[in-house]
Amino acid sequence: MEVTADGYFSEGPKKTDQQMAEADVTEEQLAKGNEPESHLLRRSRSCCLKQSPASAR
Repeated sequence: MEVTADGYFSEGPKKTDQQMAEADVTEEQLAKGNEPESHLLRRSRSCCLKQSPASAR
């Protein structure tokens, strides 16, 4: 999974959800992750959900 802030913000949460599913990563695993990328992904995904709730699912 490639983590780029602009990619996640521009693609929206559907893209992030798809990449998480492809990598077989759950939100719980992401929350427990200690990698800097996991924190970036959580923040970008959360921001996308707040900014575009209609496209969230």
